[in-house]
Amino acid sequence: GQPRSLMWVYAFSKGHLRKYTQRLQELSLSNRQQFSDDVILSMAGGYLPSVIPVGPLLRCHTSDTAGIANYKEPDFHNDRLIRYQESMQWLDNGT
Repeated sequence: GQPRSLMWVYAFSKGHLRKYTQRLQELSLSNRQQFSDDVILSMAGGYLPSVIPVGPLLRCHTSDTAGIANYKEPDFHNDRLIRYQESMQWLDNGT
């Protein structure tokens, strides 16, 4: 099926980056303030993301460590849900 959001490995254009930066400004966020860059970036293009084979993925052994892993932060899941809901509104509105 068609992916709705990207995570771990993703490529994007300068246009995506401009729209991503615009979205952060609209939300009064900086890139370092939030855990959901992939959610906002996934909704920053003129179309939904696509999947390409990237081959094996090697994850650092610290990627699941509290204090390092974003998903272990207390507000991680709530932040992602909020960003996803906001992003879906952008898609619904065609912006």
